[in-house]
Amino acid sequence: MLLLKNILLFVTLVTLTSCSKVNDFDLICGYFDKLVVENNKKELSPDQKYHFINSLVKENITSTSPAVESWNAVIGFLPAEGRYDLYKGAAEVTLNTPWQCSSMQNLLKDI
Repeated sequence: MLLLKNILLFVTLVTLTSCSKVNDFDLICGYFDKLVVENNKKELSPDQKYHFINSLVKENITSTSPAVESWNAVIGFLPAEGRYDLYKGAAEVTLNTPWQCSSMQNLLKDI
């Protein structure tokens, strides 16, 4: 009986884990969370901040991801003050759900 309970618990955990996939927008938000920690250790220049985020994006997410395409668009073509709102809008349209990233909102205007 105990073995059966353990097997059922294992199957349930595996199923829940496979259902909770992190999307690429959340991954990029996580990179900004890491940037907050890094910037607190050593004050980074805007260029260093950009390279910190961009290297993580290039290493870990496919270039055809909507999150990466949005990242490239806002960084390459928008003034700093409009970047977060456009990226947030792209995430919400793509994910079809509300989305936000406070670390990105605070740091993106300085990249």
